Amino acid sequence: CADASSLEALKRRLSETISSRWPDAVYEFGTLGNIFDMVFAEKEPELVARVREVGGEGLVPGSLASLIEDIDSAVPQVNVARIPVKKDVLYISDAESMALYGIAREQVVSAIRSSLNGNAVFEIIQGNRSVPVVLGTDMLEMEDLFDKAVIEKEEGVVIPLKRILRQTYEEDFKSIVSGEEGNYYPVELDVKSSEAKSVMSAVREAVHKYGNLEVSFSGAFFSNNEMIRQMIVVLLIALAMLFLILASQFESLLQPFIILSEIVIDMAFCLAVLWITGTSINIMSLIGLVVVSGIVINDSILKIDTINKLVAYGMETEAAIHEAGHRRLKAIVMTSLTTILSVAPFLSRGNMGSDLQFPMAMVIIIGMSVGTLVSLFYVPAVYFAIYKHKNGR
Repeated sequence: CADASSLEALKRRLSETISSRWPDAVYEFGTLGNIFDMVFAEKEPELVARVREVGGEGLVPGSLASLIEDIDSAVPQVNVARIPVKKDVLYISDAESMALYGIAREQVVSAIRSSLNGNAVFEIIQGNRSVPVVLGTDMLEMEDLFDKAVIEKEEGVVIPLKRILRQTYEEDFKSIVSGEEGNYYPVELDVKSSEAKSVMSAVREAVHKYGNLEVSFSGAFFSNNEMIRQMIVVLLIALAMLFLILASQFESLLQPFIILSEIVIDMAFCLAVLWITGTSINIMSLIGLVVVSGIVINDSILKIDTINKLVAYGMETEAAIHEAGHRRLKAIVMTSLTTILSVAPFLSRGNMGSDLQFPMAMVIIIGMSVGTLVSLFYVPAVYFAIYKHKNGR
C-alpha cells in the first residue's frame, strides 16, 4: 500500500470479504514487526494453564471440553483452542462366546494381528516416524475387519470374529504433558501481559466449579517477569558500584547523583521515542541504551572534573562553570557528532542487517542528542544550584 488511507481501504475490503464468505471466522489485523521480532520471537505462549485431575483416574476429554467452554466464556477476549482428540477402536471379547466355540484369547489376538499386519515385512524407523513396508495390497481396513477376519480352528471350522468380539469406539487426548505435578493438559492462552493476572483469576474461578480439577500456570509471562527482575537487580548493583566509584573519585556524595541523573533523563527520552514510533524494545535497543549511557556519562564526568579543578585553583563557581563549558564544548560536540553520524546509515531500512540494527541506531541517535544537551546545560545548572553558596559566586 502506498499510504495509510489505501491500507485502511484494503482492510475494509478484506473484512467485508471474510464476513460475507465466512461469517463465523475470527480474524484481526496487526503490524508485521521487524525482522528481529520475526527471527527471535518468543516461541513460548504468553500464558499456559496446566489443568490436571486430583484424586481420580485421569483427565477425560468430555469433562475437559466443558471446562474449555467455560474458560472461553469467562475470557471472551482470548481465543481458546479446542481439545484435539483421537478416536480409538476397542474390541471387547465375549467370554461366553469364546467358551462356547472353545477359542482362547491368544487365538483372537493372533487373528487380529494377522489381519492387520499379515503382509508387513519390516518397519523403517526414523526419529519419531515409522513407515511399515508391506507386500501386496490385500490388507484389511479397520472397517472391514469385522466382516472378513476369521479364526480357523484345527477341525477346519471357520469362526468370524464378529461372533465373539464387540467393536466400540473411545475418544482420548492426542497428546498430554507430564510434569513435576503429574499429568496435565496445557491450555495455551495468547493474552497481553497487562491482562495476564485478570485472565488467571477468571480461569481459576472456572476450574474451581469442577471439584476434581485444579490448575496452575506457566508461560512467557512468568519467565519474562523473572528475567526483568534479574535485569533490574543487575542494573541496581551496577549503578551502586558506579556511584561508589564516582564518590571516591570526586570525594563527594552529591556529584555522583548529578552525573547519574543524566542516565535517567537519557533513558526516559529514548524509551518515549521508541513508544511514540512503535519500535519494539528488544536486545538491540537495550544495547543502544547501554552504549549511550557509557558515552554521555563520560562527558559529564570530565566536565565536572574540570569544574572542580578550576574551583580548587581559586576560581569562583560561576566562572569555573563557564570556563569548563568553553573547554569541553568542542570535545562533547565532536564526540556526539561522530557517534550520531556513524550510526545514521542504519536508519535506512530495507534489508535484514538494517532492520536488525534500526532500534539500536535510533536509540543511540536520540540518546546522544539529548545527552549532549544535558551535558552542556543541565549538568552545569544543577552543579551551580548546589555549589553556588558553598564556593561563592
